Amino acid sequence: PPEWIRELRFNCKSLFVFVDIIKTWIFIPSIIALNSNGWITTYLSNIQTNDGRSYLFSIFIGDLIAGITVAVTLVPQGLAYASLATLPPVYGLYTSLIPTIMYSLFGSSSSLCIGPVAIVSLLCGSLISKYKVDPIADPNAAIDLATQASFCVGILLCIMSLLNGGQIIRFLSYPIMSGFTTGAAMLIGLSQLKSGFGFSNKIPQVGADEGIHHNYQVIQWYYNNWYGSYDNDSIHGNNTYRNHHALYIFLCVYIPLIIIYIIKQNFKATKDRTKTWWFQIWILLGNLAPLLLLIISGMLSENIITNGKKTNDYFAKQLKIIGNVSTGASIIRFPTFRYSMSKLMIDVLPLTFMGFMESYSIARNIASTKGEIHSLLPGQELFGIGIGNIIGSFFSAYPSCGSYSRSSLNASAGGKTLFSGFITICVIIFTLTTLSHAFYWIPSSALSAIIFVAITNIISISDFWYAWKYSKKDFTVLVITFLFT
Repeated sequence: PPEWIRELRFNCKSLFVFVDIIKTWIFIPSIIALNSNGWITTYLSNIQTNDGRSYLFSIFIGDLIAGITVAVTLVPQGLAYASLATLPPVYGLYTSLIPTIMYSLFGSSSSLCIGPVAIVSLLCGSLISKYKVDPIADPNAAIDLATQASFCVGILLCIMSLLNGGQIIRFLSYPIMSGFTTGAAMLIGLSQLKSGFGFSNKIPQVGADEGIHHNYQVIQWYYNNWYGSYDNDSIHGNNTYRNHHALYIFLCVYIPLIIIYIIKQNFKATKDRTKTWWFQIWILLGNLAPLLLLIISGMLSENIITNGKKTNDYFAKQLKIIGNVSTGASIIRFPTFRYSMSKLMIDVLPLTFMGFMESYSIARNIASTKGEIHSLLPGQELFGIGIGNIIGSFFSAYPSCGSYSRSSLNASAGGKTLFSGFITICVIIFTLTTLSHAFYWIPSSALSAIIFVAITNIISISDFWYAWKYSKKDFTVLVITFLFT
């Protein structure tokens, strides 16, 4: 037979052997262990929906619509968040696969969507920078560190689950959480100014570059280098310039998305509105907007680069795009464990606590809204997210947790059970196998625009005002946490 058929047979045999190993050594023992705690009953009740109804066709339609809607949002977010973690963009989609499947099997929330998120991606990128790994010069080393970090995060979460560590969430006050997330959102925005505005060279980082000790110094650097110029393909001064093509594409994506976000905030769903056809169309267009704008930005960058080669436009030739995306068998990538496990276990503690606190707070908020707070179990949440990170690390996933925007979208789009997560996975797999070539021309500045809009949900300026108005102690804690972040 032809070579490709022999290769296909080998890959299929390898896949079946791997699935059999997972089933024999991980899945069945896990089922037995969980059944002793009554978690299997909880999962089956989720399949029946949390209000005790059987899984009817109408519920399946709701899960189907919610799963597709979340997947449409996840594709642009996954690509953008992976770049935030200084990894190839496709790894954001890899991170959404196995963790979602494992959480659907072992999680307790019917609406929580697991995958790449902004804050954890930022912390993962900071971890890669801390270990002096250059993701551009040696991307494999960065990927190995990220997957090993995912394994360590999963181990810590599972240990916390066995030790009833879910109760630790009670000791963390809201001002601490709000101060940290707002500060992290500011850092995320600051880190995306380079690709968003198209700066040519490396941006100085606090603590990583000599003489840079505070974030205001980074902002000052942007101001000093805003008007860099070039002459005959050589850069004047300090080898810094700003690519106006990247800035224009950034604004073309950011402005429509932020307008849609503002309208959504002031035109929220009500019982009467959700029954009208025009509101359903508005919701559909609002959810499709990021993906459509990514496609348009890819068409613009292709046109700019193609014409730039003809006219010898230096800025057009320097416009950064995603480029070739590797898919298929490359997703199965076992952690190399090239880094010290004991040291990495300590270094991923911020990732672990932040991931769980964000996931549980999201799940609790949605569960209270849907009247399902009784079915939410902190220990089971720890195990579901933990096992997802462990197994996901063998499939090119970096640390993942619950996403606020996608979980809220899943609940509002009609998702009733965890089966909507499997629908999302099917759409992502279809995208990776058939549409990956469409990612080639997507510019980095467009991904930065999506991140800028995403962090708008995280920034809580109003919390500072209410804390100042009602509790000076909470305000002090909020400000101190924000500044130290």
